[in-house]
Amino acid sequence: MLTPLQEAPLANGPESGYHEIMNVSEILHFAMRHILKPMESLQCRSIKTTSQSRPEWDEYFLAMAKTAALRADCTRSKVGAILVDENHRIVSTGYNGAPSGTPGCLTANACPRGRMTYEEHPPEGSYSNCIANHAERNAIVYANPEDRKGSTLYITRRPCTDCHELILQEGILWIIWETSDGQIARERQYH
Repeated sequence: MLTPLQEAPLANGPESGYHEIMNVSEILHFAMRHILKPMESLQCRSIKTTSQSRPEWDEYFLAMAKTAALRADCTRSKVGAILVDENHRIVSTGYNGAPSGTPGCLTANACPRGRMTYEEHPPEGSYSNCIANHAERNAIVYANPEDRKGSTLYITRRPCTDCHELILQEGILWIIWETSDGQIARERQYH
């Protein structure tokens, strides 16, 4: 069975069936139509499909981070991030990809790291040959500075060392991600 990421068309334009996601309400609409419909694709272990229950906040925002990851322009990993304030309001979203207006990894094969195999360049190795901005960085830089302090960052995987330093510098209080075995990891930042 293909995941939604594998089924997503790569071409832009109306003939491709691909639509730009411009704001949070459009992301939610997209998630309802393409992600939440097949609930098993979310891999969130305690989201129930009954109309009598609701997902916990962590599960909800991790699902939103997975939705943001659909926009990622990387051949090696699709990562999404959602920055949320203390009132559970989405402050900003981010996904990994080349800077706006430059050729991307997935769409233009422009990334040296993206053209390498995992044997040539392991996933946990240096990012010095990667052209992408990471999802965490994009979510942070597109948020108003006053909204960053005390916020929570939901990510589809644990942040790299450079992103972790940026998260700490920006006053983000919590980092939350889903581990490879489906558990929700929470890390409190002390400033």
